Amino acid sequence: MDGRRLFPSGWHPQHWEVLPSGRSMKGGEPSRTAAGGVRYYFIDFGISSYNENSVVGPDGQEPAPELSETVPYDPYKLDVYILGMAYRHFLIERYLGGLDFLQPLINFMTPLKPSERPSAAEALEKWKTISRGLSFSTLSQRLQPIHQGTESSFTRLVKNSNYRVRDFWWTTTTRKREAQPLT
Repeated sequence: MDGRRLFPSGWHPQHWEVLPSGRSMKGGEPSRTAAGGVRYYFIDFGISSYNENSVVGPDGQEPAPELSETVPYDPYKLDVYILGMAYRHFLIERYLGGLDFLQPLINFMTPLKPSERPSAAEALEKWKTISRGLSFSTLSQRLQPIHQGTESSFTRLVKNSNYRVRDFWWTTTTRKREAQPLT
C-alpha cells in the first residue's frame, strides 16, 4: 500500500501509528476512504521473472495448474490466476459477506486453463465494470472477520455505526486532499 495520503507526515517503519520521529500520531486512526487515492500494490507471488513470456519452475505461493519444471508457461497469465486466488483466500474466505461482488472477478481470473484467463488489463477492465455499479457505502463498508463469528443485529448496528462515525469524523477533520495522481 502506498500510505502517503493516509500518513502525509510519514510513519515509523516498525509502528504505523507513530511518526518517523517516534512521536504518537494525533487524530486517531486514519480513514482510507477519507484520504482518497490510496493505492495497493500486489507484488512477488513467490515466483519472479523479468520481461519473460515463457518460464519454467514448480514453486510458488499458490499451487497453480501450470507450474512445471519442464513445460514452459506464461508468467503473466499465472500472475492473474494467483491474484484472483489471493482475492479468494484473503478476502472472500476471511470475511463474512459483503464481498460477493468480487466473485465474478475472481471467477474471471482463475480458470484452470491459462488460455482461458484474461490479461491483467482485461481483469482491470472487468473490475472497473463491476465497481461502477457499486455504491460508496458498499465499497467502504466495515468487514467482519470470520474468526469473530456472527454478530447479533444489535452488535452489528453498534459496530457499523461506530465505524461510520469514525469515518465521518476522520473525513471532516482531515484537511481535504486534492485528487491528484500519486507520484
